[in-house]
Amino acid sequence: MNKLIPLALAFWPALSHADSLNIVVDVAPVRALVRSVAGDSASVTPLVGPSADPHAMALRPSQIRTLARADLIVATSPQLTPWLVDVLHAVVPSTPVVWLDHDHLDEEAGQHDHDDHSSHAEEDPHLWMDLEIASELTEDLAKTLAALRPEDAAKFAAAEASSQATLRQEAAQFAAFMDRFGPRAVVVSHNSWSAVSDAFGLNVVGYMSDGHHAAPGPAHVAQLRKKVADLGVRCFVKHPNEPAATFAPLNLDDTAILVSANPEGEPAPGTITVLPALMETLQNCHDQDQ
Repeated sequence: MNKLIPLALAFWPALSHADSLNIVVDVAPVRALVRSVAGDSASVTPLVGPSADPHAMALRPSQIRTLARADLIVATSPQLTPWLVDVLHAVVPSTPVVWLDHDHLDEEAGQHDHDDHSSHAEEDPHLWMDLEIASELTEDLAKTLAALRPEDAAKFAAAEASSQATLRQEAAQFAAFMDRFGPRAVVVSHNSWSAVSDAFGLNVVGYMSDGHHAAPGPAHVAQLRKKVADLGVRCFVKHPNEPAATFAPLNLDDTAILVSANPEGEPAPGTITVLPALMETLQNCHDQDQ
Protein backbone atom coordinates (compact mmCIF):
# COMPACT_ATOMS: atom_id res chain seq x y z
CA MET A 1 0.00 0.00 0.00
CA ASN A 2 1.21 3.51 -0.75
CA LYS A 3 2.89 5.17 2.21
CA LEU A 4 0.85 8.38 1.76
CA ILE A 5 -2.50 6.68 2.38
CA PRO A 6 -2.26 6.36 6.20
CA LEU A 7 -1.26 10.03 6.55
CA ALA A 8 -4.18 11.19 4.44
CA LEU A 9 -6.66 9.00 6.33
CA ALA A 10 -6.11 10.97 9.51
CA PHE A 11 -7.73 14.05 7.95
CA TRP A 12 -10.86 12.43 6.50
CA PRO A 13 -14.01 12.58 8.64
CA ALA A 14 -15.79 9.35 9.48
CA LEU A 15 -19.30 8.91 8.10
CA SER A 16 -22.37 8.00 10.08
CA HIS A 17 -23.35 4.35 9.82
CA ALA A 18 -26.75 5.50 8.58
CA ASP A 19 -25.15 7.11 5.55
CA SER A 20 -25.03 5.02 2.39
CA LEU A 21 -21.57 5.14 0.84
CA ASN A 22 -21.50 6.87 -2.54
CA ILE A 23 -18.37 5.86 -4.45
CA VAL A 24 -17.48 7.20 -7.88
CA VAL A 25 -14.97 5.35 -10.05
CA ASP A 26 -13.50 6.99 -13.13
CA VAL A 27 -13.94 3.96 -15.42
CA ALA A 28 -16.15 0.88 -15.41
CA PRO A 29 -13.50 -1.88 -15.24
CA VAL A 30 -12.74 -1.15 -11.57
CA ARG A 31 -16.36 -0.97 -10.38
CA ALA A 32 -16.71 -4.67 -9.57
CA LEU A 33 -13.43 -4.72 -7.66
CA VAL A 34 -14.44 -1.65 -5.65
CA ARG A 35 -17.86 -3.11 -4.90
CA SER A 36 -16.29 -6.38 -3.77
CA VAL A 37 -14.54 -4.47 -0.97
CA ALA A 38 -17.17 -1.80 -0.22
CA GLY A 39 -20.10 -4.23 -0.13
CA ASP A 40 -23.44 -4.38 -1.91
CA SER A 41 -24.91 -1.55 0.17
CA ALA A 42 -22.48 0.94 -1.37
CA SER A 43 -23.40 2.78 -4.55
CA VAL A 44 -20.52 2.53 -7.04
CA THR A 45 -20.94 4.73 -10.12
CA PRO A 46 -18.60 4.99 -13.14
CA LEU A 47 -17.95 8.53 -14.30
CA VAL A 48 -16.98 7.64 -17.87
CA GLY A 49 -19.72 5.92 -19.85
CA PRO A 50 -19.19 2.71 -21.85
CA SER A 51 -19.05 4.50 -25.22
CA ALA A 52 -17.00 7.50 -24.09
CA ASP A 53 -13.28 7.98 -24.57
CA PRO A 54 -11.71 8.26 -21.09
CA HIS A 55 -8.67 10.03 -22.51
CA ALA A 56 -10.60 13.15 -23.55
CA MET A 57 -14.03 14.21 -22.39
CA ALA A 58 -15.97 17.12 -20.92
CA LEU A 59 -18.21 16.32 -17.97
CA ARG A 60 -21.91 17.08 -18.14
CA PRO A 61 -23.61 18.91 -15.23
CA SER A 62 -25.12 15.60 -14.10
CA GLN A 63 -21.65 14.07 -13.89
CA ILE A 64 -20.39 17.04 -11.89
CA ARG A 65 -23.27 16.48 -9.45
CA THR A 66 -22.36 12.80 -9.21
CA LEU A 67 -18.82 13.76 -8.23
CA ALA A 68 -20.04 16.33 -5.72
CA ARG A 69 -22.16 13.68 -3.93
CA ALA A 70 -19.31 11.18 -3.68
CA ASP A 71 -17.95 10.08 -0.29
CA LEU A 72 -14.97 8.46 -2.04
CA ILE A 73 -13.50 8.61 -5.54
CA VAL A 74 -11.42 5.87 -7.13
CA ALA A 75 -9.29 7.04 -10.07
CA THR A 76 -6.89 5.19 -12.31
CA SER A 77 -4.17 7.47 -13.64
CA PRO A 78 -3.74 10.96 -15.10
CA GLN A 79 -2.37 9.20 -18.18
CA LEU A 80 -5.81 7.63 -18.72
CA THR A 81 -7.96 10.61 -17.69
CA PRO A 82 -5.72 13.70 -17.91
CA TRP A 83 -8.69 16.02 -17.43
CA LEU A 84 -9.70 14.48 -14.12
CA VAL A 85 -6.98 15.92 -11.87
CA ASP A 86 -8.07 19.52 -12.44
CA VAL A 87 -11.74 18.56 -12.11
CA LEU A 88 -11.12 16.90 -8.74
CA HIS A 89 -9.20 19.90 -7.42
CA ALA A 90 -11.93 22.29 -8.61
CA VAL A 91 -15.08 20.35 -7.72
CA VAL A 92 -14.25 18.03 -4.79
CA PRO A 93 -10.97 19.21 -3.25
CA SER A 94 -11.75 17.67 0.15
CA THR A 95 -13.17 14.32 -1.01
CA PRO A 96 -10.77 11.37 -0.51
CA VAL A 97 -9.39 9.91 -3.72
CA VAL A 98 -7.78 6.49 -4.04
CA TRP A 99 -5.51 6.35 -7.09
CA LEU A 100 -4.44 3.11 -8.73
CA ASP A 101 -1.41 5.05 -9.97
CA HIS A 102 0.75 5.46 -6.86
CA ASP A 103 3.27 7.42 -8.91
CA HIS A 104 0.71 10.22 -9.16
CA LEU A 105 0.36 10.34 -5.36
CA ASP A 106 4.12 10.60 -4.96
CA GLU A 107 4.36 13.33 -7.59
CA GLU A 108 1.67 15.40 -5.86
CA ALA A 109 3.62 15.05 -2.62
CA GLY A 110 6.86 16.04 -4.35
CA GLN A 111 8.42 12.59 -3.91
CA HIS A 112 10.33 11.12 -6.84
CA ASP A 113 12.54 8.46 -5.20
CA HIS A 114 10.22 5.59 -5.92
CA ASP A 115 9.89 2.79 -8.42
CA ASP A 116 6.28 1.73 -7.89
CA HIS A 117 5.07 0.56 -11.32
CA SER A 118 6.52 3.62 -13.04
CA SER A 119 6.83 1.83 -16.35
CA HIS A 120 3.14 0.88 -16.28
CA ALA A 121 2.06 4.44 -15.58
CA GLU A 122 4.19 5.77 -18.42
CA GLU A 123 3.53 3.09 -21.03
CA ASP A 124 0.04 1.77 -20.40
CA PRO A 125 -2.53 3.58 -18.24
CA HIS A 126 -4.91 0.60 -18.16
CA LEU A 127 -3.69 -0.21 -14.67
CA TRP A 128 -6.64 -2.41 -13.63
CA MET A 129 -5.22 -5.10 -15.92
CA ASP A 130 -2.13 -5.27 -13.70
CA LEU A 131 -3.19 -7.67 -10.94
CA GLU A 132 -0.46 -6.49 -8.59
CA ILE A 133 -1.92 -2.99 -8.80
CA ALA A 134 -5.44 -4.40 -8.41
CA SER A 135 -4.30 -6.18 -5.26
CA GLU A 136 -2.84 -2.95 -3.87
CA LEU A 137 -6.12 -1.18 -4.69
CA THR A 138 -8.13 -3.60 -2.55
CA GLU A 139 -5.78 -2.94 0.37
CA ASP A 140 -5.98 0.84 -0.09
CA LEU A 141 -9.76 0.65 -0.35
CA ALA A 142 -10.18 -1.38 2.82
CA LYS A 143 -8.11 1.11 4.82
CA THR A 144 -9.81 4.14 3.30
CA LEU A 145 -13.30 2.74 3.84
CA ALA A 146 -12.43 1.82 7.43
CA ALA A 147 -11.41 5.43 8.05
CA LEU A 148 -14.72 6.66 6.61
CA ARG A 149 -16.74 4.10 8.57
CA PRO A 150 -14.64 2.80 11.51
CA GLU A 151 -17.40 0.61 12.93
CA ASP A 152 -17.31 -1.48 9.74
CA ALA A 153 -13.51 -1.85 9.62
CA ALA A 154 -13.64 -5.59 10.31
CA LYS A 155 -16.20 -6.08 7.54
CA PHE A 156 -14.03 -4.20 5.04
CA ALA A 157 -10.95 -6.18 6.09
CA ALA A 158 -12.83 -9.46 5.54
CA ALA A 159 -14.09 -8.24 2.17
CA GLU A 160 -10.56 -7.31 1.17
CA ALA A 161 -9.30 -10.78 2.05
CA SER A 162 -12.09 -12.32 -0.02
CA SER A 163 -11.31 -10.01 -2.95
CA GLN A 164 -7.63 -10.91 -2.78
CA ALA A 165 -8.58 -14.59 -2.95
CA THR A 166 -10.80 -13.92 -5.97
CA LEU A 167 -7.98 -12.04 -7.69
CA ARG A 168 -5.68 -15.01 -7.17
CA GLN A 169 -8.34 -17.38 -8.47
CA GLU A 170 -9.03 -15.35 -11.64
CA ALA A 171 -5.29 -15.02 -12.25
CA ALA A 172 -4.80 -18.78 -11.83
CA GLN A 173 -7.65 -19.52 -14.25
CA PHE A 174 -6.17 -17.20 -16.86
CA ALA A 175 -2.71 -18.70 -16.39
CA ALA A 176 -4.14 -22.19 -16.89
CA PHE A 177 -5.89 -21.00 -20.05
CA MET A 178 -2.64 -19.53 -21.35
CA ASP A 179 -1.02 -22.94 -20.97
CA ARG A 180 -3.56 -24.15 -23.56
CA PHE A 181 -3.49 -21.02 -25.72
CA GLY A 182 0.26 -21.18 -25.97
CA PRO A 183 2.42 -18.81 -28.03
CA ARG A 184 -0.23 -17.96 -30.65
CA ALA A 185 0.46 -14.49 -32.00
CA VAL A 186 -2.29 -11.90 -31.48
CA VAL A 187 -2.84 -8.46 -32.97
CA VAL A 188 -5.09 -6.05 -31.08
CA SER A 189 -6.73 -2.83 -32.20
CA HIS A 190 -5.69 -0.70 -29.22
CA ASN A 191 -2.48 -0.74 -27.22
CA SER A 192 -3.98 -1.67 -23.84
CA TRP A 193 -2.84 -5.25 -23.27
CA SER A 194 0.71 -4.85 -21.97
CA ALA A 195 -0.09 -5.88 -18.38
CA VAL A 196 -1.67 -9.15 -19.56
CA SER A 197 1.22 -9.78 -21.93
CA ASP A 198 3.78 -9.16 -19.20
CA ALA A 199 2.04 -11.21 -16.51
CA PHE A 200 0.79 -14.17 -18.50
CA GLY A 201 2.90 -14.30 -21.65
CA LEU A 202 0.12 -13.43 -24.08
CA ASN A 203 1.95 -12.98 -27.38
CA VAL A 204 0.61 -9.61 -28.57
CA VAL A 205 2.80 -8.88 -31.56
CA GLY A 206 1.23 -5.62 -32.67
CA TYR A 207 -1.64 -3.16 -32.45
CA MET A 208 -3.42 -0.94 -34.92
CA SER A 209 -3.45 2.25 -32.87
CA ASP A 210 -1.98 3.85 -29.74
CA GLY A 211 -5.24 5.64 -28.99
CA HIS A 212 -9.00 5.35 -29.45
CA HIS A 213 -9.16 7.88 -32.26
CA ALA A 214 -5.63 7.78 -33.63
CA ALA A 215 -5.58 6.44 -37.17
CA PRO A 216 -2.57 4.24 -37.94
CA GLY A 217 -0.01 5.83 -40.22
CA PRO A 218 1.13 4.22 -43.50
CA ALA A 219 4.52 3.22 -42.09
CA HIS A 220 2.94 1.56 -39.05
CA VAL A 221 0.44 -0.31 -41.23
CA ALA A 222 3.16 -1.52 -43.58
CA GLN A 223 5.30 -2.75 -40.71
CA LEU A 224 2.37 -4.51 -39.06
CA ARG A 225 1.24 -6.06 -42.34
CA LYS A 226 4.71 -7.56 -42.81
CA LYS A 227 4.76 -8.87 -39.25
CA VAL A 228 1.34 -10.50 -39.70
CA ALA A 229 2.55 -12.23 -42.87
CA ASP A 230 5.90 -13.29 -41.43
CA LEU A 231 4.41 -14.71 -38.23
CA GLY A 232 1.25 -16.13 -39.76
CA VAL A 233 -0.98 -14.25 -37.32
CA ARG A 234 -4.59 -15.43 -37.37
CA CYS A 235 -6.08 -13.93 -34.17
CA PHE A 236 -7.18 -10.29 -34.32
CA VAL A 237 -8.95 -8.64 -31.37
CA LYS A 238 -10.93 -5.44 -31.80
CA HIS A 239 -13.01 -3.34 -29.40
CA PRO A 240 -16.74 -4.23 -29.56
CA ASN A 241 -17.58 -0.67 -30.67
CA GLU A 242 -15.11 -0.79 -33.53
CA PRO A 243 -16.23 -1.90 -37.01
CA ALA A 244 -15.19 -5.15 -38.62
CA ALA A 245 -13.11 -3.04 -41.02
CA THR A 246 -10.75 -2.05 -38.19
CA PHE A 247 -8.09 -4.40 -39.55
CA ALA A 248 -8.91 -3.81 -43.23
CA PRO A 249 -5.61 -1.93 -43.86
CA LEU A 250 -3.80 -5.20 -43.14
CA ASN A 251 -5.43 -6.91 -46.15
CA LEU A 252 -6.30 -10.02 -44.15
CA ASP A 253 -7.33 -13.20 -45.94
CA ASP A 254 -10.18 -15.59 -45.14
CA THR A 255 -8.13 -17.47 -42.53
CA ALA A 256 -8.10 -14.46 -40.17
CA ILE A 257 -10.08 -14.89 -36.96
CA LEU A 258 -11.72 -11.63 -35.85
CA VAL A 259 -13.00 -11.46 -32.26
CA SER A 260 -14.07 -8.67 -29.92
CA ALA A 261 -12.97 -7.82 -26.38
CA ASN A 262 -13.27 -4.72 -24.25
CA PRO A 263 -10.43 -4.25 -21.75
CA GLU A 264 -12.13 -1.01 -20.68
CA GLY A 265 -15.53 -2.62 -20.08
CA GLU A 266 -17.31 -4.01 -17.03
CA PRO A 267 -16.05 -7.39 -15.79
CA ALA A 268 -18.40 -10.26 -16.51
CA PRO A 269 -21.10 -10.92 -13.86
CA GLY A 270 -19.67 -12.79 -10.88
CA THR A 271 -16.09 -11.68 -11.59
CA ILE A 272 -14.04 -8.70 -10.39
CA THR A 273 -11.49 -8.29 -13.21
CA VAL A 274 -11.70 -8.24 -17.00
CA LEU A 275 -9.54 -11.38 -17.23
CA PRO A 276 -12.41 -13.91 -17.49
CA ALA A 277 -14.02 -11.91 -20.29
CA LEU A 278 -10.72 -11.60 -22.14
CA MET A 279 -10.18 -15.33 -21.67
CA GLU A 280 -13.55 -16.08 -23.27
CA THR A 281 -12.64 -13.93 -26.27
CA LEU A 282 -9.26 -15.57 -26.71
CA GLN A 283 -10.90 -18.98 -26.32
CA ASN A 284 -12.80 -18.23 -29.55
CA CYS A 285 -9.47 -17.68 -31.31
CA HIS A 286 -8.10 -20.88 -29.82
CA ASP A 287 -11.11 -22.96 -30.87
CA GLN A 288 -11.06 -21.68 -34.46
CA ASP A 289 -7.31 -22.02 -34.83
CA GLN A 290 -7.03 -25.80 -34.68
